[in-house]
Amino acid sequence: MKPITILAPGTLHLPLYAKMYEMLGNTTNIRLLSLDSWLREQVEFPIQNNLSLLYQYRKQLSSLSAANSFFESREDYDFLRDCLDFMSKFFLYELSIEDLPQNTKRDKDLLEVISLLKDIPRIEQAYVSTDFERLDLSGLWILDKNYSIEEMKILERLKKGGARVLKSIDEISGFSMDAANPPKDLKTNPDKDPLSESLLPTNRYYWSTSNPRTQMEIIADTIITENMSAEDIFIVLSRPEDASGLSQVFEARKIPLTLMSEPSISPVLSQWKAALLFVADKSRENLMNLLKELYPQTSTQLRNYMDLFPEGSDLEHLEYAPNPLISEFEFENMRSMELQMQPWLPIFEKMKTWKANDTTMLDIGDLIQKANPSPSEDDIRIFDGISRLYGDVRSEIHSELDLPLLIRHLDSLYPNSALSECTGVLAGSKKEISPLHKTVFYTGADTAHFPAFSMNGGIFDEAYMQKIKKGYPSLSDRLSLQRNALFHSLEIPKELYVMVPQADYEGKSSDTSYEMFTWMNAHPKFQHWKDSSWYIKPDFSLSEEISSQLFFPEKTFNASLSSLNAYDMCPLKHMLQYGLKLKKPYVLEERLEVKAEILKDVIESSNLWYQRPVWALSKEEVRFLVSRQFEFARKVFKDKTEALEILELEYIQKILEMVRILRPITKKLNASLIPDQAKIKISENKDGMQMDIEGFVNRSSKNRTPFLLVNPENGETSGSCEITPDSDQNDRSAFHEAMAALDVSLSQKPIQNKAFSISMGRGKKPVCANEFTHEQLDQEFITQFLKDAIKGQNMPETDTFEGEVIRKKTPSYEKTMEQARSAADDFIKSLSHGCVLPLHKANACKFCAFKSICRNGSQERTQESTRQAFAEYDRKNELAAKKAGKADHRHPVEASDHEDQDLNETERVNRIDASPVI
Repeated sequence: MKPITILAPGTLHLPLYAKMYEMLGNTTNIRLLSLDSWLREQVEFPIQNNLSLLYQYRKQLSSLSAANSFFESREDYDFLRDCLDFMSKFFLYELSIEDLPQNTKRDKDLLEVISLLKDIPRIEQAYVSTDFERLDLSGLWILDKNYSIEEMKILERLKKGGARVLKSIDEISGFSMDAANPPKDLKTNPDKDPLSESLLPTNRYYWSTSNPRTQMEIIADTIITENMSAEDIFIVLSRPEDASGLSQVFEARKIPLTLMSEPSISPVLSQWKAALLFVADKSRENLMNLLKELYPQTSTQLRNYMDLFPEGSDLEHLEYAPNPLISEFEFENMRSMELQMQPWLPIFEKMKTWKANDTTMLDIGDLIQKANPSPSEDDIRIFDGISRLYGDVRSEIHSELDLPLLIRHLDSLYPNSALSECTGVLAGSKKEISPLHKTVFYTGADTAHFPAFSMNGGIFDEAYMQKIKKGYPSLSDRLSLQRNALFHSLEIPKELYVMVPQADYEGKSSDTSYEMFTWMNAHPKFQHWKDSSWYIKPDFSLSEEISSQLFFPEKTFNASLSSLNAYDMCPLKHMLQYGLKLKKPYVLEERLEVKAEILKDVIESSNLWYQRPVWALSKEEVRFLVSRQFEFARKVFKDKTEALEILELEYIQKILEMVRILRPITKKLNASLIPDQAKIKISENKDGMQMDIEGFVNRSSKNRTPFLLVNPENGETSGSCEITPDSDQNDRSAFHEAMAALDVSLSQKPIQNKAFSISMGRGKKPVCANEFTHEQLDQEFITQFLKDAIKGQNMPETDTFEGEVIRKKTPSYEKTMEQARSAADDFIKSLSHGCVLPLHKANACKFCAFKSICRNGSQERTQESTRQAFAEYDRKNELAAKKAGKADHRHPVEASDHEDQDLNETERVNRIDASPVI
């Protein structure tokens, strides 16, 4: 019995073996090979890989004339790759130098390039010189599928030698007989081209869907509804990025799926590439990338340290000194990172010695093996592939300048083209449509992805190829061949479902392919699909018992103004931060950042050093005081002297500008600006619950620093002034002469100066441009500056321009306490019933450290969203109350002790939405 060979792409070998075993059992006279593997068996030619050819091309082009337009590109990977692809066509179509265009300078320059490269032998020359027609190919079968133009050219020669096309998988059952005398039911006709035969019409379905994911949902539902066999189904993914969506949909319905081109998640390839990039260029960026790839978890602190100290540090014996740039906690964190850095120093020293040689490659391989102690099969294949690839070209690599070609070529490596396992539905490209599958779903058949014929691009584009005199087929001929091959492959399956999305995920509309419309002779039929979402919205509520334990232990309520403000921003954030005591993640900042307390330190040190207020100092004296604040930072960051000098100059100017603007206010009020805080304290009994609220009205933070305006005649404050409901507003001594409480920021937004205003004119008055005066621009600047830079409390009346700008937006102490009481009242009513809905203010999620917890459960607080959220909250409470047999299941805001039960819906929403801003 003559052995049989079936030519099929490597990705289809495993499904074919499964079919053969199902039909023939243990058969030993059939083998599967790819076309490329079979051809290499038939010709005597040394094994070549593309990377070896690229290095040979680069060496050959070193003699290219300097006047050539492509002289600077002679070592570029993309240019050499274009040359590699063209030379394959050059030999396969048996072109000659005389056939190539020579009209323009560009044509002549390319001719010089090709003339140099044609002397390097290619395996295509062996293919052309082999006379396949004289071989006995009666045992050779070609799997019927969509082949490329170059493959079809070779297959035509094989068919003339007796090779036949495997048009139906049922034909495999006859392979147990003598292939030289095939059974009659195979119906082979050597005089007729099997690839050009038109099969019987298939059951065709042409559908449109709303978006790409809906395609996958409909496919899965169709498979289940029609009770299809998963092994008989193939899915064409026109867009490779749809593979993840398809996997999710099929996994949800427990449909087995195998992706034929599933992307590898092996880290080995990126680790090799990062290491070779560092060898080629030992930059800090490449080193950081190498550490990230080799040690993604353990090197986080190390990379943070190297970001802060590129040249290293010496913090072990440095004693901390208070300063506005580095907190004591941050300094201790830096010292800890410096200590963790010590074991890495020998590794770094060894990395610095890496060169483009065998020793370095062994070192890199050893590091990668240690970084992957339990490698997967893909890891092993990639590691072995890179090792063999380097072995093939090691004679071409003499220095770091020779590495870029190897590094770029690593991107073209894949673990393996053959599937390691094959279960259920197969999904791949249109090239894998074959008789193996009775049903094919073709997704994404819009005008952008169908028919998607291949055309020449790059240096040797269609404009160049069309000027070739003879031998190379015209564009129309090639498009016609691709069209016939594509639509022939669509006729192979017994059932064909073609699907086109009407829009992509971004909502951009997709047009129907004219080619598909013509072939189907119909418009796609829209398929409605109802999204049966499995998503259950999380329930943001607490039981009364838990709420009482978290917020009201022993019938007491203790709160600060900050916690009430957090509740007003988002109740859920408040519960997480103040109820569960979750900590915000600490992130060490790479950039140097000056904290607002520098203004306080400069004002305090002005009296200590010069016995004068800061506004009486010269610019040089202010510079000295600011420079002192940077002394410790200069000791820590020895390699960032220039950056610190720039920051120092910036804050000298900011402090001088702030003092200039605040001086008229303090002068008019005869007040002093004291770095201090004003505290509000409320202690009351609320319906049997002891309520204690404390908080600073001018809070201290990284970006803002607190001040008090006091009367210097009665002495300065000692400690924070305390404001209680019993304080007499007429008795200034109760406030330690604190006329107002301010918090000041030195981090203002840029203010744009206006050049002129336009007067449109009326009647006979002409349109004119009025230039702003210096005084007007200064007032505009001060207004914008104060709105952004200063927040105040209890600002007294003043006839100064600056004072009135601040006073317009500053509440009194009484108003602040009233708002605090109101916020606490709403807080107690809601939290006592466990209401922690994530109804947040606008932009509250932007910098929230807990947004990964609520995710899409959060809603911006509007009247409508509040009404809907609490309606749903009430509905759940009613259901829970019915189950528990409770009678009262009203929302806590409704269940007040007075006539609130009769509030209508609008009043209720307004009351819910009236939480104050602290």
